[in-house]
This record gives sequence, C-alpha cells and structure tokens, in this order.
Amino acid sequence: MPELPDIDVYVERLEAMLSREVLEQVRLRSVIVLRAAEPPLSDLHGRMLIKVRRLGKQIVLGFEGQLFAVIHLMTSGLLRWHSPAAAILKGNDLAASDFGNGTVLFTETSKKKHASLRVVTGETELAALDQGSLEVLEASFEAFAARL
Repeated sequence: MPELPDIDVYVERLEAMLSREVLEQVRLRSVIVLRAAEPPLSDLHGRMLIKVRRLGKQIVLGFEGQLFAVIHLMTSGLLRWHSPAAAILKGNDLAASDFGNGTVLFTETSKKKHASLRVVTGETELAALDQGSLEVLEASFEAFAARL
C-alpha cells in the first residue's frame, strides 16, 4: 500500500493539474474495481473537479454537486498521467479518468486487485468511508502514544 507521503504527493499533484477541470468520462477495464453502483459512475461525467484531498490513505476527488470519487490504491497501486484519451491496457490498468488536459490511469500491479473506486454523495457518505485512522501529522504526542 502506498504510504502517507505518497498519498500526499498524489493529492498535491492531482490538485495542481486537475483543479477546475471537467471530468469527461471514467472508463473501466473491469467493473471489479468499482465498489458501489449507486450513485452511478456516470454521474461524475461532465462535472468540474473542485477539490482533491485525503481521507486516511484514500484519495478523494470532490466534484460539483457534492459528488466524490474515492480511490483506494491498496497494494502496488499507482496513478499515472497520460495524454488525453490514453488507452486502458490489459493487465495492470484498472480505470482511466479522462479530463480535457489529460488522462489519469489507475493501475495495480498486484494480482489480487484489491484497489477500489467508489462514488459517494455528500459529506455524510464520505465520512462513512473514514476507517478511523489517526491523522499522524495532526495528532499530539499524547494522542499518538495513546493509539500505540
């Protein structure tokens, strides 16, 4: 699983490259990466990306209309930047998110394919995905010691 610094770098770069860009479409190589059918993935199409943030070790893409795409990279998961409409290749590519200025390919090199993509509506549904992990960069020494 990517560690916290890796996730923070993904969040920083996605925010810099895609903030205020419109998501044209999300293409899946297999539906196995999608962990929920409601709301449908297509609800994200045509919406502007407003904010990218982290929820534990998950990457949250916040779109207009209180819709969120939540990416959990898991073992050997990567996000790769490509030119617009890049092909999803067989093997490790799970999904492609097409924006006007480029495509983000979501890949996992593990054979187990535990990485996931969820779409949720509103802060309440998003908060339900919080696994209760300690935010180590914000925690006091006492809170950190207590959690250990």
